[in-house]
Amino acid sequence: MRPITNYEHQYVIYADGCVVNTKTNRTLKTYLSNSGYLQVGLWKDNKGTRVYLHRLLAQHYLPSIYGKCFVNHKDGNKLNNSLNNLEWVTKSENAIHALETGLVVRPIKLSEELTLVVLKEFLSGETLTELVKDLPIQLPRLSVQIRKVASKHGLLDQYKQQVKKAHMERIHARRKQ
Repeated sequence: MRPITNYEHQYVIYADGCVVNTKTNRTLKTYLSNSGYLQVGLWKDNKGTRVYLHRLLAQHYLPSIYGKCFVNHKDGNKLNNSLNNLEWVTKSENAIHALETGLVVRPIKLSEELTLVVLKEFLSGETLTELVKDLPIQLPRLSVQIRKVASKHGLLDQYKQQVKKAHMERIHARRKQ
């Protein structure tokens, strides 16, 4: 058990990832972040902060290594916070590990010609969600590429109008449910 830095008289962390409030002797509940990591809420001076559990464990149980400030899950499982599964790495080591293990796929860029075809289909009423299903690209990247091609080909105003129209259709569809 080790006191948590900056919260020494309030919280301790055990090697298994249990965080305990020393004033109430209660184990803190963990939360799943939007990015898939476990977090705990720490309070100090009436201000709460959510902290990643894997970072707390590494900071308090793994020896720090100069120049390595990212914590990697060796097996790629964001929920496996065992100390033997955590390691300090550089940003580039973390990115390489994610690519090698398939946790992240290398971003794909569509050709300008294909992006223009997709843009025209979008402008004719097809949704980006439907269009992306047939492409080797994720929706956020497709959206950025389409916007750039629309701007380059003088279709940015039409693109913006279609985005607004699609947004309004989604709102109306939700209200009907």
